[in-house]
Amino acid sequence: MKRTTGFLIAGGFGCAVALMLYGMHWYYRVPVEREGREALGQEAEREVETDFVPTGMMAGAVPSIDNPQFESVGAADVYLNDDGFGLDVEVGGKHRFYPYQLLVWHQVVNDLFDDRPIVVTYAPLTFTGSVFDLSEMSERPLFHVSENVWNNNLLMIDTKTSSFWSQILGRAVLGEADGQFLKRYPSSVMSWDVWKLNYPNGQVLSRETGADRDYTRDPYDNYLSTQAIWYPLTSYDDRLPAKTIVYGLSPLLVKEGLGEVTRYVFPLDRLIKAKEVKEEVGGLSFIVRYNEDLEAVEVYQQEDEKDGELLSIESSFWFLEAAAFQSIVLYELP
Repeated sequence: MKRTTGFLIAGGFGCAVALMLYGMHWYYRVPVEREGREALGQEAEREVETDFVPTGMMAGAVPSIDNPQFESVGAADVYLNDDGFGLDVEVGGKHRFYPYQLLVWHQVVNDLFDDRPIVVTYAPLTFTGSVFDLSEMSERPLFHVSENVWNNNLLMIDTKTSSFWSQILGRAVLGEADGQFLKRYPSSVMSWDVWKLNYPNGQVLSRETGADRDYTRDPYDNYLSTQAIWYPLTSYDDRLPAKTIVYGLSPLLVKEGLGEVTRYVFPLDRLIKAKEVKEEVGGLSFIVRYNEDLEAVEVYQQEDEKDGELLSIESSFWFLEAAAFQSIVLYELP
């Protein structure tokens, strides 16, 4: 009888723990809109850290790649999925491909591309790919993955000041560097089958990362194909399904570093239909174009009705853009 009672107590405790874990699982996987949120202007931006959410991961669980190695297209083609995405980066006419298949395990690559220090980043929970140019910094810091997210998006820590940096904002949000911006560098999200066809002599981030990971497996399983959102959001906008792929652009910020301004958001499916979109902001004319040959989105500043400088535009899920930026212009088809 005592033995049976012990089993019942143990079983009840196990069920209680299971229910608690199940509740936590769903709490951190549904959108949450916090009431009374201040608009994300200059004052509110200084309080971004109040919305940091710990992921529960131990320090170093997602190691950055600090000494990246590269391999040929032929070598990478042995294991990369044809329909898998990655970031194309071009420096001095040379192209490198950073597969999300690797970045999903590391999120940050500290690279030196033809003497240009860059940081290549990918946030798997928000499908955000961004590249930052550190060439104007007097001292090159390394960036690592923190154990926190903001609106499910990547928060990095630099080795120089130990400040926290938001990937989507491109800005330090806590620490000695608070308020400083990183300079974005143009990149394109492309599929592996398209990239290898267009750049057969390019370089591909190698599996030789120094970490023991199975790069044929996605640690987030089917997250991208579901509507699940793992951690709370500061706000939510239902104008689009949460995981609609969009491209976000802050033209004045890209060009002048003037601080947060209106964010222009272009859903990928609408860009594919429109082919190109022309906008004018603050005296700057720019064109957002869907390149059918590369199956990629590009943005240029227009000068005398001609394509000028290639600018930076970031891919993300809609729920992140809507939560991170207060002032949004959402592109609608004519």
